[in-house]
Amino acid sequence: MTLLKIVKEEFEEKGMINIPFLVERLVLSIGNHLLNLYNLDEKKFYDAGRLENFRTHPVFVAPSGFGKSILFNSFLDKNYGLLKGTGIMTDVRDTFSPESWMGTAKSSGNEIDIVRGVLHKFRRGILGIDDFVDLRFIMAGDKSEGRHDVNYLLKALDDNRVTKDLCYANIEVENVGITIWSGIRPTTLDPKASTETGFLRRLMFHIYYPTPRMINDYKKAVRDKRRKKPFREETRDKIIKEVNKIREVIPEIDEFDLKEVEEWINGNRLIPHFEEIVYKRIAIGYSLVSNPDYEIKLTDDLVDLFNNELKNRLIMKRDLETEMICQVVEDCEGELSREELIDFFNVYYQLRRPRIEQLLYKLNLHQRITIINNKLYLGDKRKKVWRPKQPQ
Repeated sequence: MTLLKIVKEEFEEKGMINIPFLVERLVLSIGNHLLNLYNLDEKKFYDAGRLENFRTHPVFVAPSGFGKSILFNSFLDKNYGLLKGTGIMTDVRDTFSPESWMGTAKSSGNEIDIVRGVLHKFRRGILGIDDFVDLRFIMAGDKSEGRHDVNYLLKALDDNRVTKDLCYANIEVENVGITIWSGIRPTTLDPKASTETGFLRRLMFHIYYPTPRMINDYKKAVRDKRRKKPFREETRDKIIKEVNKIREVIPEIDEFDLKEVEEWINGNRLIPHFEEIVYKRIAIGYSLVSNPDYEIKLTDDLVDLFNNELKNRLIMKRDLETEMICQVVEDCEGELSREELIDFFNVYYQLRRPRIEQLLYKLNLHQRITIINNKLYLGDKRKKVWRPKQPQ
């Protein structure tokens, strides 16, 4: 049984809501993490003369209260998570300061004390960050030193060596293989800032827009008595066994056959060359956790995951807020009034009324939504008036 199947069966047994493609992203990230640690130690695979990085860092974009913390802790809680006992260091943090990320140095007389940060501790682990936006803003800051700190974060995502120069000392973290799982609220992200800093090409994205139809499902899930029990020990044993099996298989790999993946990428002009590596890493990680023979196969499930990733990346580059309104309107077309939509986004997305009204005006102006008899519809549903052509 594959690692992905083991995890999905346990989540189903616990009555947890199935969000398509989300568990797949998290589990394939584990496969990539194991492969990357092997490559750090054995130095077998290279790209452009440098040690190749295989890590995938999933970002879960969803409003507060829709499972980011619960899901991350299900895997990464160091005492109760599913990865306990696998030999992978794990933990979940809310956020942290630039100093606690890289560490700092203090001068005490003639001696200099270096205090190591979170990156050093988890340099070979998987770390969940509950609010990645807070972390990014803390790192970026308004001062020039803040902009340097965000570079330390970016460097850790795809490099195996990060250095911070201070007045008193030089802090260096080597053999960096940290994988970061992060959560973001859609109403707090600035797509322009993310594209300019290079975050997008270093991450893979899962965007989840809850709609009014889904709310009752969440209420049922919260009340489900099955979730009140710990994860089954037999499941944990299966996960440990499968993780060790993946570790044993990885040294037998000499190269990765990505021809089918490259052909699929060639057929999608909206994938830039500098993001091609994201899809290749997804394919490699997915093969390790979903195929019994661990070979890279362009299955229908993998193609669906690729298409979902492509769609999400385009949304991240455009406008998360207008897209989430369109998603809700499409799911409840003709059922929600303007006021009901405003109340829904205010309660579940923490979006203020003036901003919602501004977005509705913009969407209506561009005919992406239509308001008829105070009900919302996707697209231009206004009656078309036929007019005869004027004679030449």
